Amino acid sequence: MMEAVRWYAALTLIGAGGLLPASLLFGGLRSGGVLYARPLGLLIVAEIAWLLSGVGRVPYGLPLIIAATVMLWGWSAGIAWRYPARLRALRERISLILVGEVLFVALFALWAWVRSFAPNATDTEKPMDLMLISSLRFGAVLPPIDAWYAESTVSYYHLGHVMVDIAGRVAGLPVGIGFTFGVATAGALAGAAVFALAGDVLTLSRVQQRASVWVAGTVAVVSLLFLAPVEGFFELVSAHEIGAASIWARLGVSGFPGEPYIETGVPTQFWWWWRASRVLPEVITEFPAFSIILGDLHAHLLGLPLAVLAVAAVLPTFDGRMALTPTSWLWRPGALVVAGALFAGIFMTNAWDAALYGALWGVAGIAVFVNSGWPIHQTFFMTARFLFAPVLLALIIAAPFLSTLQSVPFGIAVVTDAGSDPVRLLLVWIPLLLPAVAGAMLLQPATNRTAWIAAAVIGGLAVAAWVVALVAGGSAGSLVTHGARWYVLAGLVASGAWASGGAARAIRERDTARAVWLGLVAVSAAIVLVTELAFLEDAFANRMNTVFKFWYATWLLLAVAGAVAVGMAYDRRALGRVGSLGLAGIAVMVVLYGGSLLYAPAAAAARAREGQDRGIDALAYLDRTDRGAAETARWAHANLRPRDVLLEAVGQDYSTGNVVSASSGVPTLLAWPGHQLTWRGNILGLATRRTAVSEIYHDLSLDEARAKAAEFGVTHVYLGREERAQFGEGVMARFVGWPVVFEADGSRTVAVPGADGR
Repeated sequence: MMEAVRWYAALTLIGAGGLLPASLLFGGLRSGGVLYARPLGLLIVAEIAWLLSGVGRVPYGLPLIIAATVMLWGWSAGIAWRYPARLRALRERISLILVGEVLFVALFALWAWVRSFAPNATDTEKPMDLMLISSLRFGAVLPPIDAWYAESTVSYYHLGHVMVDIAGRVAGLPVGIGFTFGVATAGALAGAAVFALAGDVLTLSRVQQRASVWVAGTVAVVSLLFLAPVEGFFELVSAHEIGAASIWARLGVSGFPGEPYIETGVPTQFWWWWRASRVLPEVITEFPAFSIILGDLHAHLLGLPLAVLAVAAVLPTFDGRMALTPTSWLWRPGALVVAGALFAGIFMTNAWDAALYGALWGVAGIAVFVNSGWPIHQTFFMTARFLFAPVLLALIIAAPFLSTLQSVPFGIAVVTDAGSDPVRLLLVWIPLLLPAVAGAMLLQPATNRTAWIAAAVIGGLAVAAWVVALVAGGSAGSLVTHGARWYVLAGLVASGAWASGGAARAIRERDTARAVWLGLVAVSAAIVLVTELAFLEDAFANRMNTVFKFWYATWLLLAVAGAVAVGMAYDRRALGRVGSLGLAGIAVMVVLYGGSLLYAPAAAAARAREGQDRGIDALAYLDRTDRGAAETARWAHANLRPRDVLLEAVGQDYSTGNVVSASSGVPTLLAWPGHQLTWRGNILGLATRRTAVSEIYHDLSLDEARAKAAEFGVTHVYLGREERAQFGEGVMARFVGWPVVFEADGSRTVAVPGADGR
């Protein structure tokens, strides 16, 4: 309990310092940015610390974090002194601040409790995320030394992990507890922020009922954090043996339906809940509820609160209070700094989001200029002029970080025969679309015919370009085999065009909230359409990562759109204008939406049955399963130096190997080589390092092994469970004469003779 209190106190200390800076960019919105302050404050402190350490070579640690926090509070004091009206505005929003605190604490407590039933930092990519946090905690530099690729810095977007480490250091909590609390915090920060965002969007138009804001905010939180694809609902239905298995199998989801056995209403099949994130073949269809329940402290989850802020940053473009000119930033330099820091931080946390939400801001600017009567060819130039300053500042802030990343070649490739079929696409998106569809039925928004046609033409041209690319690339046969996927393309173009026309009409009628939620639907349709036509050809060489990242962002956009649509329908008492047939349709939607909410508690219950010991320390399991490794990790963290290299056997990706380096932050020569390829490209040293590890442990004579260790900077060799599994029990006796520096519960660590004067 006290650990949670200390964590909350650390977040509050930093977050309160972000209240006035948040008002610089979000002050014109209903919330005044008060519920965006905590993630923004944490982001600013992390950026200051990163830049001072990464560029200024200031040692990274608690003193630097305290200094960065003092700088944030100093900026806040300057704002309060120069703009006392902003301080008064905070006092006027004290009720909203308290509501936000209650919501944040409730969400944090809920998700921390859920994670406590399966806290172990094992399986999937938890060991990798643990390694990043441990590397930050062990070292005194940014970027941190990669504990799985000694003598090289981490080549991965890790600012979100820095934010978790900052909270942990200020709270005085160990890495294992910080890992669990980091997952819960990401969900809680995103939930409180999206609650405010829905209200901010809704109040861009005149609101007649105060409860409407609460309705919109509640739906936004529920849709973002608790909703799941309808496939998750069908998992529960089929497990109760409702419906024939042959019918469920027609949906085409691999492994579905599972075993029709339940216990207290929840399927007993191991990890049945995983399928909801793999609805389509060969792609990842992850969503926030799954991310939190799974528990990976990964970039897309850590970036979710910042993504909410990015959408909120677009809203002043619509409200008419800021001229969309380059000089407008000169009159609001504080807003420029916040905007630049926000998008730089998004890039440093989860780079995919920076492009997506930057594009969203650009689309918003273009829409406003078009509505103002500017010729279409000039709107791009005018929008670019307006966004030039914040984009430039974001690039300047992020440039030092970018320079530390190794280049991974990628290109743009067209989708051939791996597109989405209509059934499985709907299995993913139906629940999230239901609030927006219900809102459209109730509000019946009019459309601008010219905009509708223009959007349809643009979508059609995109599809035509895809067809040309396939023909030119010799894949014309895919056009025939695409089959039902043509309905997907047509549906996305049509729905995007309809929403675009509705948004254009709403802008003309100055119904800004309606313009925003319809615009978000249009952008969402465009994003999904793009992923059906092309993908970024990264290390995976397929569209898996593109769908994963782009659809994850789309989940947020549609959650907000649907929430505002429902809030607006409630505010305008639209339900009373619907006939009996429409009410029946809405009732069906409510059932599907409510059923899809059953996935999260059922999945959480399933995780609680996995047999993991309950707790909040993600590393506590290691003392029970491999005490030797746990003791060695603690010893290494306390006694070794960042320039030391503690050799371990090379663990394969997603394996349980390399636990000492992952939990201590002390570098080893190589671990999870597939991830290193993803981060660094086809690096020549990878095979050489793998060979060197084998030679030191087994292949060379002892004298040759010592020379090889010296060549690669290895100062210590660990002999534990994984090393015995890979190189045989004899490996424990191999290093005769090498000084034993630590032993615990069947594990041994020896120093390399002659390393650093030994």
